[in-house]
Amino acid sequence: MSRPVVAREMPRLLDASDRDASLTAIELCGLYGVQAAYRDLAKLAVYDADPVRRMFASRALSDVNPQ
Repeated sequence: MSRPVVAREMPRLLDASDRDASLTAIELCGLYGVQAAYRDLAKLAVYDADPVRRMFASRALSDVNPQ
């Protein structure tokens, strides 16, 4: 996928009801460093009930903003 497609489409899928779609979107946002997804990723990393989704979001956050 190209960076513009990921930046445009993936943030909408971060909280998808389909777990696999959500995890894939989280992973792609991290790999492509989608800054627009930072706030949503932070919410997932802290508040989501699914521990795997929290772990993926935490890892993606470190890729989006590695400070």
